Amino acid sequence: MSYKKLYNEIFDEFELAKTTKEKIEVLRKYNDNTFITFLNYCFNPDIKFDVDKIPNYKPAPEPAGLTWSTIHLQMRKLYLFITTSDEYKGKLPERKHTNILLQIFESVHVKEAKLLEQMFLKKLKVKGLTAKLVKEAFPELPFQLKS
Repeated sequence: MSYKKLYNEIFDEFELAKTTKEKIEVLRKYNDNTFITFLNYCFNPDIKFDVDKIPNYKPAPEPAGLTWSTIHLQMRKLYLFITTSDEYKGKLPERKHTNILLQIFESVHVKEAKLLEQMFLKKLKVKGLTAKLVKEAFPELPFQLKS
């Protein structure tokens, strides 16, 4: 299996890019459906999560790249928390809801867990990354920019 960059590593590379063109090139370099879906979850105002607060979790102690999971692998579970998803079946029982969230957060590297927190709260803190830039890089994303 080839190594995929962690999303925080992609965003570190993105922040090092000097120009808008270079930033777009970095995003497009990682043109992967799952990564693009993550960006859509972060910036699409029509996607709503049923996560009111982030549970207290224990960050994975392993170094980056050695955790047993990544955001990339956990993305397939996130439909459980998207109220606007066709697959959403209503809020899970609170205990199960919290347990799944804890498993997701505790299985990824601490920097990726922070990105997940920011995604759920719709407050991604990546210097220079905006909805406009994401839409420019990936015009096929299904959200409209506010004028």
